[in-house]
Amino acid sequence: MKRCNIILIIIMLLIAGGVFYQTQDMPDEVFGTLGAAYWPRFIAVVLLIFTVLLSIQTIFSKSDSPSPINFKSGGIKRVFALFGILIAFGIALPILGFLFSSFLFIIAVMLVMGEKKKSWIFWSSVGITAGIYVIFDYLLKLMLPRPFFM
Repeated sequence: MKRCNIILIIIMLLIAGGVFYQTQDMPDEVFGTLGAAYWPRFIAVVLLIFTVLLSIQTIFSKSDSPSPINFKSGGIKRVFALFGILIAFGIALPILGFLFSSFLFIIAVMLVMGEKKKSWIFWSSVGITAGIYVIFDYLLKLMLPRPFFM
């Protein structure tokens, strides 16, 4: 397990370093408000904090034997299904727009996670999508992706 953790630590450090490198030309502040570099760097700092915590845990852990991963377990299958749904959402977003894509995305995630109540799936998808739309489109005045035909 330590070898996997060390590989993950290196990957996380590379990602955080890449974020800082890519945002070096972005403004930190624009007219007294947060600039474009703020949130990516904030997320990179959080990633660095978790990397340090994983490093500490790896250094002080006693177990060196890797635990086998059962790729046939339900949890791993859900992870792969959710990853596929996330990729499909990323592809559908510029084509179908935010409203329809996020509505379908939330339904798919709830089904994969085992939710059975169809009315709960439908209404929570409508509510979450509407809530995000109102916050970003009306309150923050940010334009969400529209369908290609609009």
